[in-house]
Amino acid sequence: MELPAAVVLLPAAADDPVAAPLPIRHLPLVSLHFVLGPGYPSHADPIVVLKPEADWLPAAALHILRTKIVEQSKALVGTAQLFALAQYVQHDALAQLGLVSPATATGPPILSSTLPRDALVAASDARDLAVFAESTITCGICRDTRIGAACLRFAPCRHAYCRACLRAYFEICIREGNVRQVSCPNEECKRVLMRPNASANPAGASQLENNAAAAALVRPISSKELAAVVPDDNLVRRYESLLEQMALLQKPNLTYCPRQLCNAPTLKDPEEEKLCICPKCKYAFCFFCNKSWHGYAAYCQIRHLESIAKEYLEASDAAKRSLEVKYGKKTLEKVVREIEEDKLNREYFKDNAQACPNCTCMVERTEGCCHMICKVCDVHFCYVCGDKLNASNPYAHYSTRGSQCYGKLFDGTNTENYDPLNDPDLVDDEFGFE
Repeated sequence: MELPAAVVLLPAAADDPVAAPLPIRHLPLVSLHFVLGPGYPSHADPIVVLKPEADWLPAAALHILRTKIVEQSKALVGTAQLFALAQYVQHDALAQLGLVSPATATGPPILSSTLPRDALVAASDARDLAVFAESTITCGICRDTRIGAACLRFAPCRHAYCRACLRAYFEICIREGNVRQVSCPNEECKRVLMRPNASANPAGASQLENNAAAAALVRPISSKELAAVVPDDNLVRRYESLLEQMALLQKPNLTYCPRQLCNAPTLKDPEEEKLCICPKCKYAFCFFCNKSWHGYAAYCQIRHLESIAKEYLEASDAAKRSLEVKYGKKTLEKVVREIEEDKLNREYFKDNAQACPNCTCMVERTEGCCHMICKVCDVHFCYVCGDKLNASNPYAHYSTRGSQCYGKLFDGTNTENYDPLNDPDLVDDEFGFE
């Protein structure tokens, strides 16, 4: 059965804000057996038997389809019935079965929710991959024309590149630690990665497809997909490790196992207030005080730690002892130590670092020019003023007369031993120099 263009399958849970409609381009096969009489095609009607390959259709739809085919065969006696019936099943049957809603002004046709979601997605993807493997593709990097089987197409943006180019690109990204870049190299997709709330806009795609594309493009590819392009097991393991580190650093309930021989990153169960169990050595400890798990003791259930710690610093000796009895001396000392460290860090960052204007992550410059790229969110910004820069032409910020940073590309840089030929920010990956 053929589908009209841009048919989608709605999420299984209509109230799921994360799930996106899936574009379906091909349906599973419908196989028919025709038992033909000796007088076919001039006299005898064919007897139609549906094979079980159509078990993705609901029982009611199968019954209607069989009835319609029998009626069509009787009306076509004396003609090329098999061809006409095949055309009917391929082009007309789906609409008559009521399995596709018509397109509206705001969206494409939608497949019925009574159809098996997993079977439809698997069949569509398999057929789509088979068609892609047999087609000829122009690589978006080297511009050579290759057979689809030697290329990789990203879903759902559908940009395609040869595996040789992707392997070289991914290996560089992983070695440099830029795991967020291990995805579609297309410039439009990179913009979505830098602005996760923006929607993708593949050519010819509907708004529903665009939402699905944007949801998928903000994520790097899986390690399984990477292994199909990069056969180096060490690089794949490094990629998995970097992905895990990136995910952990974004979690507010992250701590580390206090055992010196372990020190594994540990996530506190959100259902627990302070109990942590190390995933590596299974050591149970307190999230607040990092001591061996002591139960839900009152002295460790402290709220407004910073205000209590400041009160502790300014209190008299007698008041300090009272607070130590109430909250625990080690807990208070730990919080005071963290406050002092935070104060020193803020003073250091004020003089030696600049905050990313997008994610506020502090970035320190060790060498090179003032054009910075945040390693967390990939936003381009100026180290002098902290403003976001145009990723396609970041150096216009320093070369435009009247700009507050005009002529300050190397502001604060020790240029005595600086060689711009070795500055990766000034060397373009494809053409040599910007």
